[in-house]
Amino acid sequence: LLYGSNLLALTILYVVAGLGYTLESGALEAWFVDTIKHKKKEKHFHHLLGRWGSISNIGFIFGPLVGGFLVTYGYDKALLATSISLILLGLLILLFGKESYFRRKSLDFKSAYAESIDNAKFAIKYVKSNNTIFYMSIITFLSVLGLSLFYNAYPPYVVSVGLNPSYIGYALSIAGLMVALQLNYSKKITKFLGGNRKSLIAYGLVFVIALFLVPTITFIPALFFILTLYVSLYDMSGNMAPAYKEIKNKAIPSKFRASIISVLSGVGAIALVISNLTFSLLSDTLGTRVLLYIGAFITLTAVLLYFKLPKD
Repeated sequence: LLYGSNLLALTILYVVAGLGYTLESGALEAWFVDTIKHKKKEKHFHHLLGRWGSISNIGFIFGPLVGGFLVTYGYDKALLATSISLILLGLLILLFGKESYFRRKSLDFKSAYAESIDNAKFAIKYVKSNNTIFYMSIITFLSVLGLSLFYNAYPPYVVSVGLNPSYIGYALSIAGLMVALQLNYSKKITKFLGGNRKSLIAYGLVFVIALFLVPTITFIPALFFILTLYVSLYDMSGNMAPAYKEIKNKAIPSKFRASIISVLSGVGAIALVISNLTFSLLSDTLGTRVLLYIGAFITLTAVLLYFKLPKD
């Protein structure tokens, strides 16, 4: 994106970025889950999911601060740093990533393509036929639709009511620390709240309250607190939560895990496109405050569907 000087170039670059996301979609989580199963660590599954998320969010503590510093020298510097980080990540996975349980096959494009089509058909059929995964596909669509709309609308809104833009970065960094701590102790928190489903419902309802409060409160210190709370609850209340992932992966057969997770990601991608189009079409006419309420309401419908997920 750094060197996209016109709409066509940007479009091509976004297509390339989308291709990369598609190839990664489902593969990383499937790799993580299948490695746990191969090493016979299933009883530590929830704890390991939480630890994975906690380590990931350490970057979220420092990222906004570094990004805020780099943008003072130009947005291209922040984008360049992001690009370099992703390239280094790819090299580390290529050099040190292990799949000892995976047997490599000689690549035959024709048979590989046919197998991919068969896997995709099975995955789509499975999503429609398995009760848990079907509800999770609806939850994914609604939560991505609502939260993407909210995510696009909240920065211009909070700045318009008087919050200094730099304080958004501070809120994100504080929230990153809180998320890392929650994810690290996710198993204990989930057990205290009564299991995976009850944990998602409890966190989800508090999260939705925070969403509704963001466009309601105009007192700046309180708005900063609510903004921090909204971000800090996200990873424990949505599809990134260890409780959510544990329910999901228990309902998915290992052989088709990556394909089924990719279908769910595809559902989310469709919702993201709709959300971005909605924001671009309605932000000037309805205003960001109204869109925040709409995003919060859509997210509430997704949270209410948690009651349809299986009990522990």
